Amino acid sequence: MVALDGWTGSLIAEWGLRIAECAMDETSGNSDLYRFVVPPKSSRVGNFFEGALTPWVGLRVLIARPRLWKHAIIPVLLNLAIMAAAIFAMIAIGSGLMALLWWALGGEWNQGWWLVAKIAIIIVGALSTLMVCIAAAVIVWRLLSTMFCGYFYGRIATAVEEELGLKPDEMQAISMWREMRDAFYDMGWLIVSLLLSLLISLVPFIGAPVALAYSLYFQVITCGRDQLSYPLSLRGKHRRQRAEFCDHHLPHVIGLGSVVLLMEFIPIFGALFMVTAAAGAVILHRRLALNVHEGESARLQGH
Repeated sequence: MVALDGWTGSLIAEWGLRIAECAMDETSGNSDLYRFVVPPKSSRVGNFFEGALTPWVGLRVLIARPRLWKHAIIPVLLNLAIMAAAIFAMIAIGSGLMALLWWALGGEWNQGWWLVAKIAIIIVGALSTLMVCIAAAVIVWRLLSTMFCGYFYGRIATAVEEELGLKPDEMQAISMWREMRDAFYDMGWLIVSLLLSLLISLVPFIGAPVALAYSLYFQVITCGRDQLSYPLSLRGKHRRQRAEFCDHHLPHVIGLGSVVLLMEFIPIFGALFMVTAAAGAVILHRRLALNVHEGESARLQGH
């Protein structure tokens, strides 16, 4: 018990010292957040993991700047409700499709070669159902998140940019109407990719795994682009320009999108890391802006 109290006291003292250091840094006007802005790795694998660690970097940014947490409370609570809706949609659609498939394969399908065919169809149907469920959850999450959380994510990104020295007159306000339009546009492409994946899944043997992989890849790219859209939108970049930027840094986008897609299905912690991903995306954009010729200017200006 004494050891536990000592460990707890040391932990509290360490956090207190950390918060005090952050407060002193804020009053002095010197930002220590630049230690996170380092040039990206040279390998694709390293770039992938840099993107995947973006929510963790965002969490470290919020810990270094405790006053930024005030922008995170509302989107965390909203994300909990949105995740619940997305998971409910996934479970409802999945259970309904599997029940329908099981009903359709009753009767004479339980004997001889019909049983082998039934097992094969169930496997293909299960993979296709998983693909549809994940896509449905992403579509529900994408729409509700843009409607209810996009504004708060934009505020977090703006606050982090200001901490990094970007002046308000150098930023453009994120238009929620444009974000909604882009969200519907992306959802349209998600539905098209889902229909294409369903067609691919009809190919015997390899169709269902290939279709699932393709559908997941498309959703990962969409999730990664969503997060990087905030720092890019603050610089007045339109959808096509944002897409070109993300295509140029695809390993980072895939790493970030993979974690964001996974976080959608993890209650509580997922809601928190969805918020830290918005803060971390600002740091990731600053990292990607660095290059050999204009490292320091990009670091300071974020262009």
